[in-house]
Amino acid sequence: MKRRVFVTGGAHGIGKGIVKAFARQGDEVVFCDLDPVLGAQTAAGTGARFCQLDVTDAVSLERCMRELFETCGDIDILVNNVGISTFKPLTELSIEEFDRVIATNLRPVFITSRQLALHRQQNGNHNYGRIINLCSTRYLQSEAGTEAYSASKGGIYSLTHSLAVSLAPLHITVNAIAPGWIHVREEEQLRLLATDGMLVKRPILITDQGLHIGFKAEEWMRG
Repeated sequence: MKRRVFVTGGAHGIGKGIVKAFARQGDEVVFCDLDPVLGAQTAAGTGARFCQLDVTDAVSLERCMRELFETCGDIDILVNNVGISTFKPLTELSIEEFDRVIATNLRPVFITSRQLALHRQQNGNHNYGRIINLCSTRYLQSEAGTEAYSASKGGIYSLTHSLAVSLAPLHITVNAIAPGWIHVREEEQLRLLATDGMLVKRPILITDQGLHIGFKAEEWMRG
């Protein structure tokens, strides 16, 4: 069955890997991202459709989803992947920087999930649906100087549980994937001190988990 998939932050890194994986399965994939250049490159390389927008702009994100519902009819799999990080000492982190991370990483999960729920309720569609939220081990195992990022991922972890209960009547399962260190840019060197003794993974391992959760048969997986 050809599934309709929407991925936030799909132009590079883990998001790009997820877009490629679902497109390779023959699914109809749409993704959004802020970067017009990388977005166009990913679209050209995968056959997925690209929507250029800033997820902190709630109006633009909601408009994008409504357009998807009009053109695709529905969304079977929603992957909330978009995320940024601002790592610096607490005393140097501004309130504006903290708010920006929360508005980018956490709030879009609520916005997209709510839009999908509204669409399903209005159209009486209580069939197959999956929401996959990209969390992080930082929701529980934080480091100094990661307050904004850790707070956003902790919020995603808790929101996933709440959404799983709220959306169960609509037959939409909601799950979170919490990666550890992921090396997404070959040109970047990993911080040896920060990763000492830790397993550093590649995006392909995360995309495999996303594909598994996305299967229609996995309706028992929630939270």
